[in-house]
Formats: sequence, C-alpha cells, structure tokens
Amino acid sequence: MAVVEALTTTYASGSGAFRGRFNNWSFDARTRVAVRPLLLIILPTGAKNRRRQLAPFQFLRLRDGSLRRIDTLYIDIDLVRAHRADDNEKTFLAEFYLSMRANQGADIERLDFTNAYVDQRSNGRQITIEKLHDGSPDAAYPDRMKIYRVSGRFLFKPDLKAYPFDTQRFFIEIKPLSGTAFLVQPPPQSLRDRDVASDDWQATGQYVGLGEDFIPIVDAYTHAPSVVPFYKAQYVWLMQREVNDYVLRVIAPLLFILIVAYVSIFIPHPHFEAIVTIQVTALLSAVALYLSLPQLDSDTATLSDRLFLFYYLMVSVMIIITIARINKHVAARKWLKLSLGFVHTLGIPLAVAAMAWHVYALSQSGA
Repeated sequence: MAVVEALTTTYASGSGAFRGRFNNWSFDARTRVAVRPLLLIILPTGAKNRRRQLAPFQFLRLRDGSLRRIDTLYIDIDLVRAHRADDNEKTFLAEFYLSMRANQGADIERLDFTNAYVDQRSNGRQITIEKLHDGSPDAAYPDRMKIYRVSGRFLFKPDLKAYPFDTQRFFIEIKPLSGTAFLVQPPPQSLRDRDVASDDWQATGQYVGLGEDFIPIVDAYTHAPSVVPFYKAQYVWLMQREVNDYVLRVIAPLLFILIVAYVSIFIPHPHFEAIVTIQVTALLSAVALYLSLPQLDSDTATLSDRLFLFYYLMVSVMIIITIARINKHVAARKWLKLSLGFVHTLGIPLAVAAMAWHVYALSQSGA
C-alpha cells in the first residue's frame, strides 16, 4: 500500500522521480501510469543512408503536465588527442573538434561541458574554445555546419581494479546551461572518426550515451517537492592502457628475482644459510620495488597490488619449506619430506603459471 501511495506523492510527475539503474521513473498522480519522455523521430531527407533520428524539435514535459518545445542539436565530437591522464587527480587533457548543424538556436554557448576541470584558484573551467567556422556559406567548409576546436582538462572516473591491464572511459559530457534545454543527436557510430592519438593509451571503442536527469528541489517555505528535468549526453572513448613500460619495469624484474629464488632450492642442504639468504633477499627486493612504484589513490587493491602479494606469498612459502625440510621432526618422516619437496619443485611453478595465465587473460580482454 505504501508503494502505491508513493506513486502518487513521492514519485509523482513534476514532484519527484525514482532513480533506476537505466531510467528515471515518475508516475501520473491520477492514473499511476508511468510518465515517459516524448521523442519525435524522423527519416531525414537528403541523407545518404536514411536512418531514423531525432526531429529538429522535441517536447519537454513540465511540472503541470504541459509540454514545452525544445531544440535538437545535431552534434559530433571528434577526439583528436587524449594525453597526460592522471589516475590520482582523475583528469586527462583532451583536444577535439566539435561540429554542429547550424539550425536556429544552435550555438556552443548553450553547452555546458559538465566534466571540464574547475581551477580552484580562478574558479573557472580549464577549457579553451576556438571558432573555426560560423556556419555561413563557404566552399571550404560543409554547408550549415559550425565547427569549433576545443582543448582542456577533463575529469574521468578511473576503475583501477585491473590496473595496469585496465580499460578506462574517457568522456566529454555536455548538458544545457540554465534555461536552454535541448536534446543531442549524434551521427551514426559507423561514420564517426575512430583515430585518437595518445601517448600511453590505445582507443578500443567509442559510443555516445544520452540520458535524462533531474534536479530535486524542495521549497523551504511551502515544503513542496519538485524536480527540474534536463537531458545530457556523454561522448565516450574506451581507452586501454599501454603496459609495455610496466612489463619492463615490474613484471620482468619480478620474474627474474622469482627464478633466482626458486633455483636456490637445488643448492645442497649443507649450504642452508646461502639458500635462505638468497630467498630473503628476493623477498626484500620485491618489497623495495613495490615501494619505488608510484602509489595510486584507489579504494580497492589493484591487480598490480595482488601480483606483489602473490609474489610475497610464493617466496615466503619457499622460505618456510626450506626451513621445514631440515627440521629433524620433518626429516624423520620421509613421506612428509617428499611431500614438501614436491610442493617446492612442482607446486610453486604451477601456481606461478596459473597466475601468469590469469594476468594474460586480463590483458587480452582489456578488463
């Protein structure tokens, strides 16, 4: 019963909305029917491939149930370069061309680059916009197309669980400025430019996400809740991190150190001190290598952290088995000594091979 009442009060159209995983839900207060946004679709004339797309104007549903006409902006963003990505600052530098059809009211001044970095000193967004063409007739430019060159620093949300074999979402998010609601229609994905220059990343895919959002508001005088709807668009590029540097600086040294620690078990037992010294040195070398790496500000352990923990575990097991095999109580039990020798010589290489396969699978899948 409480859920039914909430449909006509808390989640009533114009007063509130339920934030779902994929959509925001609001309902008509009288009929309790879901209120969905209206989208007008056309088949554009003159296009080479006639695909369905948004009409030049749409309608936005207001608080009282009435409709307001809003524009559709036909926009494409061609990312030219993405560089100097900082996982701790969660920022990257981007250079791109923004082109939009010069319909009535179409102007970059109506766009708010939501994820542009805000400078704490000047309180302004670190973004530069240069107009290349104003949409007027010109033989050098496409008809009725406004073209801008934009560069700046943008925020992103890194997921570092698979670092350094990770793929991140670099995106440019745009939404309307105050009082200038609109919808965005991008070109078909097959026609968009896929080439992106980057020093440490490789572009593996791209897409455009369109969504409806709202601003929840409560009148402090009347205590009446309401929501202000708007649309936003995200131009997203999937960027896979280059791992050559990490392999050369981390994985290769760890592998060589682990091999040295492993072959030390074949030294005759009378040289017990030499065996343990080599293994302990291998453990301390890995700790020093880990401390020398740049530390990432991550709430979860990265794949790099798990690799080092696995290495610590393998070397520690070697040290424990080496000590146990010369213990008189273990040596007195032949089956136990043979079991420890089997784990030492075959178990550890199999565990290392399984971890190597796991890392290889992650690197191939771009997780």
